[in-house]
Amino acid sequence: MGMRNMLRSCLLLLCVMAFPLTVQANQLGIAAEYNVFMVGLGDLNLAPELRYSIKQSDTDVEGRVAAAGNVYYGKPPVGDEKLNEVGFAVASKITIPNPLLPDLVAGGNLELRNGSVGDKNNQNGLIFAGGTAEIGQTKGVDYVGYGGRTTYNPIDFEAEKNRLQNLSSSWDSLAPTGKVEAPNNGQVIFTGGNSDLNIFNWNTSNLQTHLWENPPPEGSGLGFFLNVPFGSTVLINIEDAESDVYLTNAGFYIAKTFMPNPEDYIPKNNTDASNKYYEGDTYEGYPNSKILFNFEKITDLYIQYIEINGSVLAPWADIFFDQEAHIDGHLIGMSLSGNGESHNIRFDGNIPVPEPATLILLGSGLAGIAALRRRKTT
Repeated sequence: MGMRNMLRSCLLLLCVMAFPLTVQANQLGIAAEYNVFMVGLGDLNLAPELRYSIKQSDTDVEGRVAAAGNVYYGKPPVGDEKLNEVGFAVASKITIPNPLLPDLVAGGNLELRNGSVGDKNNQNGLIFAGGTAEIGQTKGVDYVGYGGRTTYNPIDFEAEKNRLQNLSSSWDSLAPTGKVEAPNNGQVIFTGGNSDLNIFNWNTSNLQTHLWENPPPEGSGLGFFLNVPFGSTVLINIEDAESDVYLTNAGFYIAKTFMPNPEDYIPKNNTDASNKYYEGDTYEGYPNSKILFNFEKITDLYIQYIEINGSVLAPWADIFFDQEAHIDGHLIGMSLSGNGESHNIRFDGNIPVPEPATLILLGSGLAGIAALRRRKTT
């Protein structure tokens, strides 16, 4: 019986190997379980206690958070006065507690000030800290947690960093299937007709950007227009010559129905687009869970005055996430700072993995079968 099962498993693996590309389930690995996932240790030019994988205040992260190094969430106290404003919320929309997935994981030191982890109605909010943990009650600043502490850390951050960087490079190497046009200053239109997967390569230098101007110049907003069949997976590879990318003061627009000839419907401006052929940022018809922005080898990513519809994979980037910005999906990078919000939408698109990554996964599968056989024969 055991030999027959072994033969079936080998045949299955041989069938999979017959294809140069294959779609893997849970492609983001354990990062798929976390709304915010940072794999770096912060600025290595600073003393270890001053390096932060995450340093955020005045923010709401609806899903789980994990970071390889030190983590700070809160609102710093002012003198000896107690601050009444909430400084942060983490895992605020996690409804099902999971003892194997802490809602907040800090590989290094953890500091929480004037906020909450978890939701009192669901009794989640489990916390892991690999180093010291300073949790509220300093100078009258309160912290509210609902799930307590755990000594279990399910994440090997170094392994996950390598995995995500390899995945980012693999996806960046895929040939584009759609086209990117910038017909008017400050607009970019992504058009792809595949009902399953549309891949775009985009160099952001074809758009004006306003680097951290506060407030942005009047009439300077950018427009991203997505024109694809409903429900298809969308992969946008960001290919910039520079290592810094600025996504600022922009709006996302999604076609109400797929338009095979978008040149017939090029909007004169963003308002015209929203009213006629595209829906604006608040459009809930197209699933954000199908959209992923891949920032391969970008080292600094600046995000402000923008709603990002989809997930961001930027496993080399220090992310500065600030000034009235939020993301509807995963935020994956090296480190994170600022007060941008993260909304708990899990990426569930299907993107092929090129052959080298596939062979690694197959090798893991073969090793697992061999280990299982050894256990059965001992």
